[in-house]
Amino acid sequence: MTPLSIDASLVRAWATQFNRQHRDASTDASLRRLRFAVVFILGVLLFVTGRAFAETTADAPTSKPDAVIDLATKEGVDLVKGQWRYSDTKIIQVDFNAAGVDQQPTGKSIKTYDFAPHAGGTDFDDSKWRQSNRQRSRRADRRVGFVLTGIELSSRSRRA
Repeated sequence: MTPLSIDASLVRAWATQFNRQHRDASTDASLRRLRFAVVFILGVLLFVTGRAFAETTADAPTSKPDAVIDLATKEGVDLVKGQWRYSDTKIIQVDFNAAGVDQQPTGKSIKTYDFAPHAGGTDFDDSKWRQSNRQRSRRADRRVGFVLTGIELSSRSRRA
């Protein structure tokens, strides 16, 4: 055997030390891949399980309805003894608060726009609204216009 030079001895010592430190590198990489796969599969299983046990609405229809009433036709409205009404909607300027630091309307007072009337609620009175027998007709000659429509049902009888 030939004696090694100092340079070769240093390289050999470094290589030996490097191999000792990194001899488990391929095993560590495989374990990392395995851990990732396990975490991914557990995440997918958790997601699928959550979807399976998700809350469903009990009153959601699960089959075809017994009857269908088209309220866009006169016959359908007559069947439920209903009356379509409509009201022109106006864009009005109102006071409001700008967004504050908390991103809620708690900032300074500003002017903005809203619409009127606001239909809804049990105490809302639409008796001053105009009656309409034509649900799909044009109601105004304006370039921009908004209309609220509603139907009053006077009977909720069920047919067997």
